[in-house]
Amino acid sequence: MGKRLTAMLAGALALAAIAGCGGSDSEESLSKAQYIKQGDAICQEAYDEYQSEYDAYAKEHGIKKGAFPSRKQLYEVMEEFYIPSREARLAGLQELNPPSADEDEVEAILAATEDGLEKANKNAQLLFGETPYPFEKANDLSTAYGFEVCNAT
Repeated sequence: MGKRLTAMLAGALALAAIAGCGGSDSEESLSKAQYIKQGDAICQEAYDEYQSEYDAYAKEHGIKKGAFPSRKQLYEVMEEFYIPSREARLAGLQELNPPSADEDEVEAILAATEDGLEKANKNAQLLFGETPYPFEKANDLSTAYGFEVCNAT
């Protein structure tokens, strides 16, 4: 995981702890609106970090804005930046204390994300528009739950 992404994850986890939203049963559950807002903030921060890392990679490798990287470069980007970004999002969401009434829905989202990560780590080619996309179920469940960022980045 890149140094910046690791630092971003640590920051997101610290923010979650400061906000009193750790995943501990002893802490009060967030409302659904709070959970979505904080979750989407975690996902946006991870996505922004991924985009920043990709932009630096593209500049370093002469990939022009709007141009598509080579297949080899795409593998590197997925393995070095995108998958760690998804891992950071998952870790951040796991630190939040979801609404007790929604625990089953949230657990399904997290489990689908873990499954997607497992598939992507085994075969990064699945991230290149192959069917089925490894995060399709997680994205669909996230959309149904109400996330606006965690479902699409």
